[in-house]
Amino acid sequence: MRRTPEGYPFIGLHYSANEDLTPQKIKILRDGFTAERHWQREMEINVNGLTAIEDAEIKPHLKREARYVLRLNQEMEKQRAINDCRYWILNCTKTQDEQDPVDPFKPFPDRRYFGPIFDVMENESPVFIYKSRTMMETWQVCAWTAHFCFTHPGMKAVFQSEDEDRAVHCVECCKILWENSLDVLKASWPLKKSLEKQAYNRLEMANKSEFSGIPGNPNKVRSEHPTIFVMDEAAIIAQGEESWNTAQGARCPKMVALSSAYPGWMQDVYDTTVPVDWPEYEKAE
Repeated sequence: MRRTPEGYPFIGLHYSANEDLTPQKIKILRDGFTAERHWQREMEINVNGLTAIEDAEIKPHLKREARYVLRLNQEMEKQRAINDCRYWILNCTKTQDEQDPVDPFKPFPDRRYFGPIFDVMENESPVFIYKSRTMMETWQVCAWTAHFCFTHPGMKAVFQSEDEDRAVHCVECCKILWENSLDVLKASWPLKKSLEKQAYNRLEMANKSEFSGIPGNPNKVRSEHPTIFVMDEAAIIAQGEESWNTAQGARCPKMVALSSAYPGWMQDVYDTTVPVDWPEYEKAE
């Protein structure tokens, strides 16, 4: 990891594991069952299997137990997804692989660097990330941005790239992640209007959070007041440095620039960095 001196942006990585399901919480759940065989059987129920339970030819009291366990599992999974972005992307939504015509929608792969990058984006700003296509960093940053706005009312996320199509692609990623989330999560994160009625370059939530995609014109940034400002392929945006400085001057709370390697203003920022130890970020209670 490298950190820039005071007065310059920051880039860094640190990993912190999810500890939501502690042995104590598992014991509390286990104690709710009168027999070990019930616990073992019911914990194998698919969280989306309510219809299968109703159709199954089993005794009524077992159906009641199964419904209870199913709802308990759904609530646990929902709360973990709300509290932990990494858990959400790995277990409760799907990304889209445009190059796979057979199975384009699939869960995120569990990459080792996802945890560190999530920690950095949560705790630091500004953040600069160099990427390659296979790293899925655009998807990860879009997922973190979407999760933040889904779970915090009244937020505004602005994606900028050299051309509007690239910026709108980031908004589309957020739409895909919402659409492929578990139903219990979509119910917790309702849209202002259906996806079909949303503007091509915007996504509006019922909680008054919104997303928009804009081209690489600094004047476009001046008309926005984002909570999160994301520049995709930042290094190749012709007026990227001016746009970045405009957002920074407006005191945008969260700023992320990600890009393929390319000479220019982003490389100049990187050249000011110095190696530092990974920070020990505090876990939220």
